[in-house]
Amino acid sequence: MNITLTIQEADYGFVVEAIKLRTTSMLESFNSQVARQKQPAIAAAPVKAEGAPVSFTVSAPKTKRKNNAPYGYKKDGTPKKKPGPVAGF
Repeated sequence: MNITLTIQEADYGFVVEAIKLRTTSMLESFNSQVARQKQPAIAAAPVKAEGAPVSFTVSAPKTKRKNNAPYGYKKDGTPKKKPGPVAGF
């Protein structure tokens, strides 16, 4: 693939510097990716002494409610009323 650029002579220096800057940026990105891949994996959790108690919480999976509220639920979890005219107006 050949690409031909037509630029003004005054813009030549700017274009060359832009290409150099972009190329340098790409090379630094590649080098940092290679360096990250070569680093050993860090343990996700600290290692505890044998017999030390370990505590953690497990949340129950969210279950879908039966649709006892055909008009949805409010933020506090209570069912919404049927939309319609407001009494007294």
